[in-house]
Formats: sequence, structure tokens, C-alpha cells
Amino acid sequence: MGPEFLSLLMFLVTCGVLLLGFPVAFSLAGTALIFAGIGTLFGVFDLPLLGGLGSRYFGVMVNQVLVAVPLFVFMGVMLERSKVAEKLLETMGLLFGSVRGGLGLSVIFVGMLLAASTGIVGAAVVTMGLLSLPTMMKAGYDPKLACGIICASGTLGQIIPPSIVLVLLASILQGANTKAQLALGNFAPEPVSVVDLFAGAFIPGLLLVVLYMAWVLFVAATRPDAPNVEWRQADALALPFADGEFDVVVCQFSVMFFPDRVAAYREALRVLGPGGSFFFNVWDRIEENEIPMAVSDAVAELFPGDPPQFLRRTPHGYHDTEAITSELQEAGFARVEFETVEHRSRASSPDDPAIGFCQGTPLRNEIEARDASRLGEATEAASQAVRRRFGDGPIEGKIQAHVFSATAWMRSKR
Repeated sequence: MGPEFLSLLMFLVTCGVLLLGFPVAFSLAGTALIFAGIGTLFGVFDLPLLGGLGSRYFGVMVNQVLVAVPLFVFMGVMLERSKVAEKLLETMGLLFGSVRGGLGLSVIFVGMLLAASTGIVGAAVVTMGLLSLPTMMKAGYDPKLACGIICASGTLGQIIPPSIVLVLLASILQGANTKAQLALGNFAPEPVSVVDLFAGAFIPGLLLVVLYMAWVLFVAATRPDAPNVEWRQADALALPFADGEFDVVVCQFSVMFFPDRVAAYREALRVLGPGGSFFFNVWDRIEENEIPMAVSDAVAELFPGDPPQFLRRTPHGYHDTEAITSELQEAGFARVEFETVEHRSRASSPDDPAIGFCQGTPLRNEIEARDASRLGEATEAASQAVRRRFGDGPIEGKIQAHVFSATAWMRSKR
């Protein structure tokens, strides 16, 4: 058995022993000693060479550069136990929250900072995995993409200075460079320092970060569908979900259409866990929403005896904040809060809101129920009313809504 084959076999056995879960120190030392004995039996290793281990150990112990290794390990443990890394991830998530793929960018950015702080691959990967993987899965990230982001950003610790790998590599290259220079006849070789390796690895490390972020943005732009998000039609009065299954329930400008709002609120409360939140919004009265009011009044003038009142009655008819708060409390919510929000509604021309309201909402049904032949006339009348008030071309008008948040009761601890 040749020394090359024996070396390869020793490498494979070492990897296998490590995968079995044995401590690293015993795995490396034990495998080396076993294969030293095997090498002696095959005549490819001189057993007396083991006598030099003492001086080798002493040389490593007095190497001041290697003192950085346990200090980096300590720093990584402190970042994890003190929750600094977790808070950093939350802060970066808020920073990139409005960007598609922002959570993935946050993980990469925090991985870069952890790499620069600890220089440890294992600690960074474990920390990022524990903190970010559950959040990414809840956000609908592809498991393959989420795990790839965590592993890639966690391994930045081996190239972004300061890095334990570079510290150890500098110690090895120092001796190798000295031997190579002496073999070339240079008896005063320039040393290869840790600083040299740090300087050489800085730009490639940042380039990797940029490439990782670019890939996440590319995937987010080209694959917008989230595999963990399920679209399902559901009855708001009988939600097809188990009790306490969700942390948040959101309803966008729809509660005014519920036939029994208190029953719908009870259903939202039922599927919320303890302390969960229910968010929804409703339009304020139509007088606070300029363009819908102009359309509604214009259509009402065409039918003075029986004016269509859909916009005033339904979308803008559920705006009493005291009544809404009372209904939420009747449904069982613990704390109810609301905020009145004002914005500007924009359209490219007066025709857009006229067509949208008169032909794209149940207002059309009310117009046709009175006289189906006058739908075009009603649309034109609405367009002219909007044009007289807001002008021709691009228009904008005030819109106002109430945004509610209701919190489920927390279960008492026993």
C-alpha cells in the first residue's frame, strides 16, 4: 500500500469519523495515530517521527498569532448568547423590508457582519440558521433558497477578515514560504503575515457578498411565486381553519360587505392564537372621499326619483368608528385601536374612475335595474362631473379611511 493511497484513505476515514459525531480533537488525533501504525506496518511511515510531536505542540502553543483563535470563538458565542445577532437580524429585516427578497438580503448582510466579527464558519451558520430559517419559511421562501442563503452567508467567515481560516493559513504559509525561498537561495525571505492575507481576502469577500445579494434579487424578480403560500377561497363567516392557527389575520376593504360582521369578527378571533392581531380597513364617509362622491352624485342626478346609492350605502357606509369598536368588543377582542389615514387618489383621466365605478362595481347593477339603456349615459355623466371638479388629464382627489387593529386575549399561564 503506497503512501498516497494511505493518505487519501486517512482523509476519508477522518471525514467519516467526524460525521459519526465524535469530538474533533479525538477524531483527528486518533485517526492520525491509527494510520501512523498502519503506515509503519506497510513500511511507509517511520514511527520515530512521532517523537517530534512534543516540540511541534510547544511551537503551536508559543505562536502568538494563534491566540486569536479562541478569542474569535469566544466572540461568536457572546454574540449568540447576548442576542446581539438576533437584534441585528431584526433591524436589517426592517431596513430591507420593503424590497422584494429583503429578508434574504438581510440574512446575507448580517452574515457578512458576523463573519467580520467572529471569523467562525460554524458559529455563523448555526446562529443564522436558528434565527432566520423559521422566519424565512414563514415568509414563503423556497426551502432550497433559504438554506442556500444561510449556508452561503455563514461561510463568509472563512474569507472576510478577520478569519480563523486565514490566521491558521498564515501560520502554515509562513513555514512553506520560508522553505521555498531558502530553496531558491534567498536566505532573507520576506515573511507572509496575517495582515497580508487579510488584505488579499478583503475585496474577494465583499465581491462574494455583492454576488450573493444580486442572486437573491434575481430570483425574487424572476420567480415571484412563493411555494409556501396557498391561495384559497373561503367564507369569512366560516373560515376553513383550525382554532388558533394564525398569528395575524388581515382584511383589505372588505368587512363592509360582510352580511354579519360580528360573526365574521368572531371567526377571525377563533383562528387567531393568544395575543394575535386582526388588521382591517374601511372607507370613511363618502364626503371625505372626493372622486367617489363626485361619481355618486352625478349618477344620482340621472335618477332623482330613485337614485342609486351603492357607493354611499356600502363601501362608504360602514365608517362609524364607535360602532365598529363596539362590534369588535362584542366579538371578544381584547384591545381595539384605529387610525384615520388620509391620502391622495390618482387617475390618468376623468374617464378611468367613471368607468371603474359605473361599470366595474355593483353600482352598475343598480343603474341597469333602473334603466339598462342609460349605463353609457351614466358613465359619461360621471366622467363629466369628475372633469368639472378636478380638470382634464391626470387628476387626483382626497381619500380617507380608518385602519383598525384588534388583539386577541392572551391565555393566562397556570
